Amino acid sequence: MVSVIDIAAIDDDMMLLQGMAAWISGVEDIRLTETAPSVDEYLASPRVAKVVLLDLNLRDFSDPATNVERLVSAGHKVIVMSVIPAQEARILSLYASGLTLDAVARRVGIRRGTARTYLDRIRNKYAAAGRPIGNRVEYAARVREDLLGRESLGSPIDSGDDSPAADGQNRDRPM
Repeated sequence: MVSVIDIAAIDDDMMLLQGMAAWISGVEDIRLTETAPSVDEYLASPRVAKVVLLDLNLRDFSDPATNVERLVSAGHKVIVMSVIPAQEARILSLYASGLTLDAVARRVGIRRGTARTYLDRIRNKYAAAGRPIGNRVEYAARVREDLLGRESLGSPIDSGDDSPAADGQNRDRPM
């Protein structure tokens, strides 16, 4: 007899939850018993799952660490999941490849301050997942660890003056 693990998923992306449900339905020893868009809504309902998949970035802006703490206190084992949106992944990959913040902003077609905001969000997401980023080298390490940016980025000097090496000037700014 196969032991079945009942799991729940907390995420506010309904398409993701539907895809997850379809995928899990083909797994013999895992059963998705409940989904909810927030920790509050999940904890307010009768629960049977011992394991909860938790998205760190919920639209209710609830604190990820508090969400994990609440679920653990309620007796659940928590698996944290976080998806970095495509634009954030692109900015992370470009910055980690060695481009300056100004070059990343130009490449993506946004202002420098907006690029900085994206990097700050990325850093906060990794910190919430227990994988802090303290400097540019750690941005590159996260890209390698998570295999981000391999699809279409190419070399950091493939577009002329976007690279600090292209004009001989070092325009990098420390975090």
